[in-house]
Amino acid sequence: MNTPYRAIYICHYNFTESECQWLLTGDRIYAASIDSKFQLASITDLLDWVAATGKTFNGILSVKEGLCNWIEREYADEFGEMNFDYGYVLI
Repeated sequence: MNTPYRAIYICHYNFTESECQWLLTGDRIYAASIDSKFQLASITDLLDWVAATGKTFNGILSVKEGLCNWIEREYADEFGEMNFDYGYVLI
């Protein structure tokens, strides 16, 4: 079945204390090979991933809270200052 969205999973692992001990992936088989207790990521997990890596998952995503996508918006406020909104929002 071809879905218009993809699931994002969080995996936990313990290699060494100096390495990241979690990751996000859209590959269910890869997630299961790393962590038998993998689960759908949350929006908070996605935001932590962006903060840690600077990379986003694009398109419509399936997460714990439902379906979401990444948005970026630039706008001028009432004083003419440029503002930016970005993040994952439920759709």
